[in-house]
Amino acid sequence: MSSGVTVADVCKTLFEEIKKDKKHRYVIFYIKDEKQIEVETIGEFWSQLFVPKATDLSEASESAVEEKLRATDRQ
Repeated sequence: MSSGVTVADVCKTLFEEIKKDKKHRYVIFYIKDEKQIEVETIGEFWSQLFVPKATDLSEASESAVEEKLRATDRQ
């Protein structure tokens, strides 16, 4: 009789993909029925939709970013 928790094959595969290939941003595992480790969530890398884009050069300049940060700082 073996004791402990077993690891699903997909968990091993995803772990290796993160470790060697850097394919995913993160993976969340969970223990199912106190018997086996399964995958709950796979965090993909950020797509281009989440990258803010400047509409013109003034928005991309360092001073403009600094001004926006100061304007939104709570005092």
